Amino acid sequence: MTTIQASKPARHKWVKLRIHVYICKVCGMGKQNHETDGAWNTTFHFPSGVSRVESHIPPCEKGKLTEKYLAKYAKEISEWKGHRHAINMSPPETVNEQRDEAMAVVSQHAEDNTPAFAERASEFITEYLRTKNCPLSGEVLTMACKQAGIVPHDDRAFGPVYMSLIKRGVIEKSGTVRRERGHGTAGGNTYRLISGPF
Repeated sequence: MTTIQASKPARHKWVKLRIHVYICKVCGMGKQNHETDGAWNTTFHFPSGVSRVESHIPPCEKGKLTEKYLAKYAKEISEWKGHRHAINMSPPETVNEQRDEAMAVVSQHAEDNTPAFAERASEFITEYLRTKNCPLSGEVLTMACKQAGIVPHDDRAFGPVYMSLIKRGVIEKSGTVRRERGHGTAGGNTYRLISGPF
C-alpha cells in the first residue's frame, strides 16, 4: 500500500515595510499590527483582495492580486536583508545609523497621523521644563504632553523628539530613574534644559 505524504504548506517570508506593517514576499499577503482598546490585533490583507483580523497566521497562498502587491513593493522587498540579523552583524556606527533610520520612520508616521506633532511636542517639553525648573523624567514629560492633547499614534514617537532637542542643544540627559510604567525597571532618563538655571 502506497502512503501519500501531504506536502508541507509554504511558509510566509515577511518583509518589513514600516513600523507594524509587513508583506510576504512569496504570496504578497500583507499584515498590520495595531492596538485596539489596549489589545494588539493583526489585520491580514489577503492577495485575494479581502482584509480581516485573524488570531492565527493564515496559510501562504497566492491570489489574484499577488503579482500586483509584489510589484508595488518590489523595491522594499529587494532591499530587505532582515533587520534583526543586520543589527547583530553590524558595527556600532551602522547600528546607530539603523537606529536613526528607524526613528525617522516613527517620526514620519507620527507626522502623518498627527500633523506638526514633533514641533508641538518640542515646544511643550521645552516650556514644561522651564516652568517646572527642575530635571524631569521622560515618562513625566511624555505624560504631560499627552495630557495637553499632544498625542501621537505611538508613544515611541516621543523618542525622536527628545533626540532632536538634545542634538539642537536645548536639553540634555541629567540622570536615570526607574520607570513608573516599566514595573520599576531601570533605564528611564531624566532631562533638563541646558540653558536653564539648574
